[in-house]
Amino acid sequence: MDELLNPSEVKASKNPPRRRALSRRSGGVAFIVTFAIGAIGTVLFAAAAIAALGAVDRLPAPPVNGTWCIDEKLAWMRANPELLESGVIAVGSSVTWRNLSFGEIPLKEREAVGGVANLAPCFLRINQTHELTNFLLDLSPGTHTVISVVAPRDFEACSTNATEFFDPELLESYLSGQVSEWWVYFRNLRAFTFIGDVIRLPDLSDQLVFEEFGSGPMFRDEPLLVGPARMEAACFDHLRRMATDLTSRGVKLVLVLFPFMPAWVESADSTGEQRAEFLTNVRSSLSGTGAVLVDATGMTFPNEDFADPLHLQWPVVPEFTGYIWERAFQGQGPAWSGYQRGASASIGRPGR
Repeated sequence: MDELLNPSEVKASKNPPRRRALSRRSGGVAFIVTFAIGAIGTVLFAAAAIAALGAVDRLPAPPVNGTWCIDEKLAWMRANPELLESGVIAVGSSVTWRNLSFGEIPLKEREAVGGVANLAPCFLRINQTHELTNFLLDLSPGTHTVISVVAPRDFEACSTNATEFFDPELLESYLSGQVSEWWVYFRNLRAFTFIGDVIRLPDLSDQLVFEEFGSGPMFRDEPLLVGPARMEAACFDHLRRMATDLTSRGVKLVLVLFPFMPAWVESADSTGEQRAEFLTNVRSSLSGTGAVLVDATGMTFPNEDFADPLHLQWPVVPEFTGYIWERAFQGQGPAWSGYQRGASASIGRPGR
């Protein structure tokens, strides 16, 4: 017969496991409390850092996309929501952002088309321009015309640059003011990119200037050169889809071909092969879509009028804008009488 255990021995044998369970439970609580304190401390430290950077004008725009010039343009759009409702908007890469001066168009002509705005950011390829254009048209059903200025580099790397380069729900909430800028900093903050932007912000400040309609004036003492573009057939497919999409919406696409810089022609395309390929593919892509093609490649500007092969110096942008406007809106309002070379709209860094 098994030997019976003394009750006191039974009690003693059960106590050690209970004490160990209590010890584990108290350790778990301590971990949770420590984690919570650490998390709250991190948030408070980050908030204090963001506030301090804002106080000394070293705070990059909220990282909706994570690319400095795109985010700065989105911050400008958030600060100027009324311009998103314009009848005529410009969308594209920096070839569009920096080469239009809507302030030079007479007020009565801007009013006749329902207002104008340059909503182009930077670094976009044509597939991304298509994506952003659709998003902006969904926000503003009253927009009837989209202007996009393109160069061969707009037709590079469509296969490797993500078409969906922003979160539509986040961007809509951000532009409408439904979410705070602080929340965007915490949601999308990429530490290394953010720190790099903080360090570079003073050097980038002259590139982050917006005039009243959203264009970005470019000034450069010595023009820069770039090599030939590596265009992809897929990019021209995106252009055709963009044109047909806009036509189905009842929106007119005005596609403008940017002039070729003489020094670039000499150094990168002396045979004319790339220019011919570009012009042929653009015309083929737009054929039968209802889009308006403004071929400004025949405009002649000397090298000193270019900041680089993709951007004109700001003092000559009014002439280029007038050329586009007259051809885009021929017979749709008062004829534009010209421009005053050297005049420019007021400029300033976007409000936050």
